[in-house]
Amino acid sequence: PYPGKRPGVYIDEHLDSNKGNIFMIGGCDPVNTTLDALRMRKLLEKRGKLVNDAIDSTAGKSIETRVSAIMEAISKGGLFIIVQNIYFIETAKYSHLVLPAARWGEHFATSMNGERRIRLYEKLYDPPAEAKPDFIIMAMLANKIKKLYQEENNTEMIKRFSGFDWINEKTAQKQAETCFKDGGNTVFPNSKDLGIKGIEAYRGLNYTKLKDFANNGVILPISTKGDNIIGVYGENTSDERIRGTRILHKDYNFYGGKA
Repeated sequence: PYPGKRPGVYIDEHLDSNKGNIFMIGGCDPVNTTLDALRMRKLLEKRGKLVNDAIDSTAGKSIETRVSAIMEAISKGGLFIIVQNIYFIETAKYSHLVLPAARWGEHFATSMNGERRIRLYEKLYDPPAEAKPDFIIMAMLANKIKKLYQEENNTEMIKRFSGFDWINEKTAQKQAETCFKDGGNTVFPNSKDLGIKGIEAYRGLNYTKLKDFANNGVILPISTKGDNIIGVYGENTSDERIRGTRILHKDYNFYGGKA
């Protein structure tokens, strides 16, 4: 869970005020698509250059020397930029590290749009070269950070980066299936300590049913009756195809007390 205050940080202002040490960008292209793209482009170029200079000046030297130079550059206002994407986007030109991600068809996944319609995407072929699914990249990164905090015996940060033990698509799928069954309440052994709340909208879903729904998917949240999935309000149509819940809050019961 996000450990900071609400509302969250306005990232453009935060970075432009020389705050933050590492900027990780996944699945978007901020130098082209943010509301103030020119500002983002300028600040990434300015702050990223300090790290670029540190990397260039230590070329051919030991890893320890290069890392020290990067850390010194960051302490002087530099920004280490990481891009995770399926393409070499425009923002990647300002980055110091690119993590190649797998796209749909290259890994097993689900996707949901603004309509709350969830669909299953089967794996059709392997991703190229070293590309990996986003959730595997994030798990690898979390486990690496956790290991570094374990070396420092920092129990608070170890706890924050726990729960990312899946190492491949099958283990991630197994964990997600458990989450579907009970809303996520037992997936993480220390979920209460971490402040993780159950993902209620997914309760009752499973991959077998998602396969049956095919390209149509189903609109969350859902409920179950026996082995069958129905909409929360029983929204079926004349063709008996399950739609899910197209309209929320018909009973004026707002989750968390807010609309």
